[in-house]
Amino acid sequence: MPYGYDTMQARHERTMDDQKYNWLRFWRPREATVRLTEQGALQDPEESYGHILNPHAVTLDALEDTPCLVLLGDPGSGKSYELEQQVKRHKERQGDRRVLHFQLRDFQTDLKLCQDIFDNNPKVQTWIDEDGRLYLYLDSLDEGLLNVSSLATLLLRELKKYPPDRLYVRIASRTAEWPEVLEKGLVARWGETNFRAYELLPLRYKEIAEAAQSEGIDPEKFFNEIHQKAVGPLSAKPVTLKFLLKLYQKHGELPSTQAELYAQGCWYLCEESSQSRIASRHRGRLSANKRFRIAQRIAAITIFGNRAAVWTGLTPDTPDSDIAVEQLASGSEGVGIDRFAVGDEEIRETLNTGLFSSRGLNRVGWAHQTYAEFLAARYLVENGVSLDQKLALITHPSDSRLIPQLYETAAWLGGMDHDVFRAIVKKDPVVLLRSDVASADTKDKTALVDALLEAAENQEWIDDWLGLQIYSRLNHDTLVQQLTPYVADKTRGMFARRIAAEIAHACEVRDLQDALAQIALDPEDDMTVRVNAAYAVVSIGNSATKQKLRRLALGQAGDDPEDDLKGVGLRAVWPDHLSSEELFKVLTHPKRSSLLGSYKGVHSSTGIKL
Repeated sequence: MPYGYDTMQARHERTMDDQKYNWLRFWRPREATVRLTEQGALQDPEESYGHILNPHAVTLDALEDTPCLVLLGDPGSGKSYELEQQVKRHKERQGDRRVLHFQLRDFQTDLKLCQDIFDNNPKVQTWIDEDGRLYLYLDSLDEGLLNVSSLATLLLRELKKYPPDRLYVRIASRTAEWPEVLEKGLVARWGETNFRAYELLPLRYKEIAEAAQSEGIDPEKFFNEIHQKAVGPLSAKPVTLKFLLKLYQKHGELPSTQAELYAQGCWYLCEESSQSRIASRHRGRLSANKRFRIAQRIAAITIFGNRAAVWTGLTPDTPDSDIAVEQLASGSEGVGIDRFAVGDEEIRETLNTGLFSSRGLNRVGWAHQTYAEFLAARYLVENGVSLDQKLALITHPSDSRLIPQLYETAAWLGGMDHDVFRAIVKKDPVVLLRSDVASADTKDKTALVDALLEAAENQEWIDDWLGLQIYSRLNHDTLVQQLTPYVADKTRGMFARRIAAEIAHACEVRDLQDALAQIALDPEDDMTVRVNAAYAVVSIGNSATKQKLRRLALGQAGDDPEDDLKGVGLRAVWPDHLSSEELFKVLTHPKRSSLLGSYKGVHSSTGIKL
């Protein structure tokens, strides 16, 4: 397994009793797109504007009147638990006799299935002679297919015996194993308007916070760790959220590098998570390591080949935007005695892992784009692709600039390969702010900071308020010497000086606090640089340095048209260096009532309304 992760430990965690949380999960129509946060969690449909951001996200309760419903999800997503809870709620509303729930994996023969679910079931026979609906929940179709190969056609044959206007069917399956023949038969029986296929969505922030709290972990600290390591997409899936919580419980933090976490998380998604499959010896032909290697191949081909999805249907029907399974299946992967052939079955088994999700009938795509970008970069490194070949894949042939669509993949690649890192520093240094730069050595960080400040000085890029967490990765031993010329010299470019103040703030370069205070107090300096410098003093300055910003709070340091300096100054000196009497004297109506800035924030933090 990548990065020496303890496979036996992982197996132990898999067999622990699953903690059940009181989560409210949402589903999307299989073809619909949804809005996720920057960290990969679901934008909450229940929050303000949530219904606008995610109009297609619904709960199972909202789908009660859909006659024929297919419920899809990747391994470990929680679809079976959601189905169980829905059955319980449904029985409370409809009564036990009008709701049936079966695990298709429990049937070893077609005869037994027909007898128990249909022919000899007293509830079905009673319902036939009465009016009203019967709700039939059929879970684990994908596992049932392992035992009864003709299960899809068998179900269609049996379901045709009953009136479609009164029989409401819900079938749950892993996304990649949903059979086309069954869907076509259900559509033919119920009609296109009465058939719907939905897929389970990632977790919201509130579900992640609830899980952390239930495990005795401070949610805020856990989120900070998630954001700092930029592994939000892993926290938004139940199976990898559990993995992250276990790591955090054991070590009090997550592994130091983003690449290490992604390697472990993606490997974890390649391992079989279903206890019933493991117990029945249906965990698949491949080990997690082999699936992981094949996933890297699929990632490299889809990313560098610009393919939107993998087509699992008949090859001649492959859309131009996709790549067919047959096109992915050839040759071998691995090295030495671990080398193995990669055919159709190996590709399909890998597509059935938690790394992938549905893009429609016969279409499978990456569950999150970061999985593909990370694995594509790792594939190049693990297979010994030369530096020239790596650069050729990520740059335009005409001007050698990085291809914008491959920025994230290039960033991963730079974090894994020092030579690529140094090449990107010369081409597009800003791209490396997306990389695992925290793991780079001092020499590389120094080169990157120099390149960033020089690019800003030449106005080749403008800081788009990337955030302190991004800049904090640039910290190194000689950072103060690099930043001092930009902080102290007013002849330097405004953008470069503003970014230098941001980096000093993010990396807590306390040796620069006095210089930053002087900038904040200088009425002749650029306003945006002054505000950035003042914010840095509030965060990293000692008490004596913060006291120097009294002049900002009292409005004695030059023009302040939007009250920004005043707001930051008040944050610096209240309550230690400003009395309540002085505070009330300086709290006036904002100069621009519509502005949401630092001064408005002071009113919120003090609880004073004007």
